[in-house]
Order: sequence, then C-alpha cells, then structure tokens
Amino acid sequence: MRTWARIAAGFGASLLAAGLLTAPGAPAGATLTGAPGAPVTTASAVALAASDPAGTAYRQESVRAMTWNICGEAGGSRGDAGFCPYRNEPQRKVDAVVDVINQRRLDAVMLQEICSGAPGSHLDLLQAALGPGWSTTWAEMRRPDGRADCRGGLAGTLGIAVAVRGSITERTETALPMPAGVLKTPKLLCVRVAGWTTRICATHISHDTETEFGPQIAKVTEVVGDEPWVLLGGDFNSSYPYSTDTLKSLYDRFAECDEQAYYPGEAANEPTHMNNGSDEEEPRPATKLDYLFGRAGFTNCDSWQQLADTTRNVSTSTEPPSGISDHAPVYGYTRGAPLAGWRLDAGGGTVAADWTGHGRTGTLAGGVTWSAERAGSVALDGTGTVATAGPVVDTTRGFTLSAWAKAAPGAPISVLASQDAQRTSGFMLWYDPTGPTWRFGMPVADADGWNVDEVRSSVAARTGVWTHLVASYDAAAGQLRLYVDGAAAGTRSHTARWSATGPFVLGRDRINGNPNALWRGGIDDVQLYDYPFTAAEVAALRADQRLLPLVPTGATTVPAATDPADPGCHQNGGYGSVATATPRLSVTVAHGDPTVPVRADSSIWDNTDPSQPQPIRLGGPGSASGYVTGGGTVSVPVPPLLDGHQYGWYARAADASATSATMPVCHFRVRLAP
Repeated sequence: MRTWARIAAGFGASLLAAGLLTAPGAPAGATLTGAPGAPVTTASAVALAASDPAGTAYRQESVRAMTWNICGEAGGSRGDAGFCPYRNEPQRKVDAVVDVINQRRLDAVMLQEICSGAPGSHLDLLQAALGPGWSTTWAEMRRPDGRADCRGGLAGTLGIAVAVRGSITERTETALPMPAGVLKTPKLLCVRVAGWTTRICATHISHDTETEFGPQIAKVTEVVGDEPWVLLGGDFNSSYPYSTDTLKSLYDRFAECDEQAYYPGEAANEPTHMNNGSDEEEPRPATKLDYLFGRAGFTNCDSWQQLADTTRNVSTSTEPPSGISDHAPVYGYTRGAPLAGWRLDAGGGTVAADWTGHGRTGTLAGGVTWSAERAGSVALDGTGTVATAGPVVDTTRGFTLSAWAKAAPGAPISVLASQDAQRTSGFMLWYDPTGPTWRFGMPVADADGWNVDEVRSSVAARTGVWTHLVASYDAAAGQLRLYVDGAAAGTRSHTARWSATGPFVLGRDRINGNPNALWRGGIDDVQLYDYPFTAAEVAALRADQRLLPLVPTGATTVPAATDPADPGCHQNGGYGSVATATPRLSVTVAHGDPTVPVRADSSIWDNTDPSQPQPIRLGGPGSASGYVTGGGTVSVPVPPLLDGHQYGWYARAADASATSATMPVCHFRVRLAP
C-alpha cells in the first residue's frame, strides 16, 4: 500500500490489507424458507429475474469493476463548497486508484471528474502506472461556466474516463440532453473490449434540476437499456432511496450491485458521498450517489467508505483529509464464468487441466482411470482422488458446485467432492445408499466428529446412471440448496460460517483429520463458481451440459441393392435398386453419453408420385426403431412400396427427450424383376 499511510491515520490499514472492509448491517430482503425445494426470495433474486431471466450470465466473463468520482479538480481550499482533498496532487489520486485496482484485482474502472488528454494529467499518469496490458479512454465534460480545462495548474481536460484490462475495440460517446442555455455537457461513454461480451459504460449525471435529470436518465436508458450484456457505472447524483424512483428505468432492467448484501453482517445500499458541508453550510447526511448496474447481476459489492474524506470541511480545521475524494469508490464483481472447471477428458496422464485458465490443476492419485464415457470422464475405484494444490472457493461466502456423477452399483457412502480443512471438510457432496439419496452438507466448525448441516435429495439417487448435481451455498440467506438433474431437490439452513483453506478434492472428504468415504464410480465435468446459483441458472446450466444424440451414419437398405456397386442409399444423385417392396431402413446411431439409450426415427416418401401417402414419417406410427444403449445399428420396416418407384428417405437419432439433426437424404428405386 503506497498511498493510505501517507494520507492519514485511522484508515484501518490492517483491514485494508485483509480485504475486510465492510459495514455492519443485516442482509437486505432475505427471507429464509427452510422447506425442501422451496425458493428463497432475496433482493438479488428479484433483480436477476428482470436483468437475466434466462439465467445465462454464467456463460459470460466475470468482470471486476469500480466506479469512483475522484473529484480531480473540484473546489479548492478547505471550507469552500465542493472542497476536494488533494486536488493539486494528481499522482496521489492516481496512486489511490491503482491501489484499489491491485487490491481488488479489477478489470474495469470508471472515473468521474478526472483530468485527461495531457502529459501529467490523471489519465496519463494512470495509463503509465497500469502499463500496456490496460487501455484507457475519456470523454470531455464542461462545468456550468462552460469551461472544460482543469483548473489550478492541473494538466488536461475535465471529463469521465474508462480503463479496462485489455484492448478497447470500440468507443461510443453520447451527449446527454440539457435544457437550452445550460452550458454543462454530461456524457455517456461506452467501450467494447476484445474478448469480452460485456459492454462497459460510464457516466456522470447532472443534478441541478429535475428538468435536467429526467431526460438524461431517459437517454442513458435508451442507449444501454436493451444491451444483451452491459455494465454501467458512474456518479448519478440521485440520492438513495429517492434514486429507486428517479433511476427506475435502470432498476427495472438491471441489477444494481449494492442493493443487496452478499454475506451476513454486510450492509446494502451504503452511502458513497460524504457531504461534509463548508463554512457556509452544515454537513448533510452521507448519501448514496454512485451506482453500478449490470445485466449479469453481481457476486459481490461494496462502497469502500474508508477511502472517502469524512473530516469536517471548515477553514479552521487543522486535521488532514481522511481520504482522497468526497466520494467513496464502489466496486462490484459480475456473475460469470466459473472459478475453476475440469472436463476430465484428457484420456491419459495424471493431470486434470483447469479449462477456465485460472490454473487450478487437479492431480490424479490412486485408483483413478480415464474413461470414454460421456466423451471423456474419470472412474474411481474407492482408492483414488483428484485434488488441487490449494482451495478454490471461499467457504465463508456463497458458491456453487456443478458435477456429473455416476455412483457404482453397490457403492457405500461415497463423497464426490469436498474442500479440506484441518479436521474436517468445509463442504461435501456425496452419495448415501440410505434411501438412497444425494446429500450436500457443510460442517458447523472445523472439528472432529460429525456435526454437519446437510440437505438430502427429495428424489432417490440412482446408481450406474449419470446424474447432474448442483450444490449451492447462499451465505446471505444462510441456506444450502441441492439440485438433481436441473430440479430443486432440497434446502437446509446453514449459518455457521468458517473458512476451509485446504485443497479441493474429487473422490473423498476429511473426517477427524483423515480421508473418508472414498468415491466409487464416475465423475465428469466439474465446475465451481463463487456465487450461489438461482433455479433459472441451474436449469440453464443443466441444458447447456447435456450430451445429445449424434447424427446417424452408415445408412443403407436391408437387403442392400442387388448390385454392390450400386447401393441402396445414394446421397449424391442417382438411385440404387432394391429387389424387394418391403425393405428395412438401416442406420448406425450413437449418443454423446454411451450410457444413454438411443434409437432411430425415420421418414420415407415417394419421389416418382409425390401424391402417394408417406409410408412412414418422422415421429409418426412405425417410424421409430428399438433403443440401443449408447449406440449401434438399428432399422425400421417399411410398408409395401410400389415397383418401379423411386424413394427418398432419411433418419435422425433420438433419446428419451431430444433428437439429432437429420442425416443427408438417401435415394433408392424398387425393382422387383431383373
């Protein structure tokens, strides 16, 4: 930390270093039901229903972003209205911004009242500090006096800025409407970043009159309201809770990061502007003016109030400012891609790669073998594990575990996944032959014995069958949730939060300090997220992960054409001859999951006389073959056809609930006599 010790004492340096800067308060809007499978209503669930009703945010990148009005060139001396601490020390302000970026590992930053476009300006200093891996851009804004130059000897032009970790590929700048004769020019600045689906937008709204404010918000909503994925931040100059009305068009479309608590003891809707008054006025209550709105919703948010100046703004004060700006930065992390994921399809070696790029590699040990099932998986014989070098999720906060599991017939109690602590595991997901059931639990402490809050599936667990499991912990609601094959299967209260800092392990848990309940069966496609999933997200994830029937191959007729060189399935013109009026249509079908039954569904039509009724059609009577598990050659009989007529036919593969695309069309001719 370069800056905080130089600013003032009392910032709580130990808290900053630990990343534990939170304010007391109860979770907003949380209602715990406790009933198996029952929904939990939270502020985030309501916001996500509007912003991401399909529950597909997990497919996007997770963006860690901040908005901060750094009051880069506001009013000058202590006691003046609009006093800005350290206004003539741009490097100090930039150091503060960089400190937050580094401590919170941010990807995007939106800054207001910043000087840009000249050597030594805030933005030039920031770009130099961040280095070539970051891109910056800015938009000019004018003060009420019509000027845009930065005052008091500061270099550059006044405006708003965006900095992103990556390359900006597109930039748009929209002037927001102002009444005639008003010289201020508020802007909406948006960028696209190479490799991101999320569009980043920043603004600074005028707050002089309702006449000005309303049209500005309407314009912002018009520009970003229908964006598929957008993250919007800035100083909106509308005080909470009044802002829920003035910014209603944004609240209706997006989640706002600080409208909820993400874990117990955290306050929602925290103030961001300290309102320290001046010699001419008394201090007004601190209020929330700064917001982050996002289509994807958020996994975390905080108003970092310790970085704002809270000292009394009077000219007689000798106390140094306690912060860099009269605004606090607001940072939030959007819902998105997993922390770690293992497809387990390498087919050899002792390494399970983390496909997310976060480097959380798993190591195979003991009785683990690679399997061809589910297009690649691992099979454990009750002696093996796959483990990371360290923890993956923070067990004091919300998280979600998704995995495919196939418990072996006759398996005893078997743990699919866990994360180690010293004496027990921070959480466990397991199969229990009692019932039989799937279970998800979290111990109340890192201690010996079995004191675990556990949820048991309301549907029976099946052995020898691949099952999709999702275990989710909502720390703010204090609830464990279990889903089986995309459907809610139970909930359980869990409020004892503690940190398990050992490896994430597939294939066992830890009890009394020892390995326990080793897994017997298959494991595939494991993913870990740092936030609790909604039911819509679970359903979408289950649909995304599903393996489908493959397009049929090996099409022919039975019997085959009389001339082997002239087959009964021409796919590129011509007609092979079949010496029977009742051939069978034969194809080879296969499924992405070799344990799933699959069949063929066929259709045939008369090309010589299209007015003839179709003998069989897709999905109609007689069109389906019998099932084969995983794949094989199947056929369907055809009702009597007409001698000398030419026919076209094709087939698709189908499991119990899904079909493949149809194969290319085949052609043949019925010729009963030589």
